[in-house]
Amino acid sequence: MPKGIATPSLLSQIITAKYQYHMPLYRQETQFKQWGIHLSRRTMSDWMMKSSRCYD
Repeated sequence: MPKGIATPSLLSQIITAKYQYHMPLYRQETQFKQWGIHLSRRTMSDWMMKSSRCYD
């Protein structure tokens, strides 16, 4: 994503966890908190929507 702080590998991890492993964003948010990373599900959702638009 242009001007974004999310790396391609982070985006792919979030998207893969959600769709391949059926892990909802609220559970991913909890997992990131356990690792000491504050990343809201709203932010992850926005990133997913923006990344899908990059290739339209």
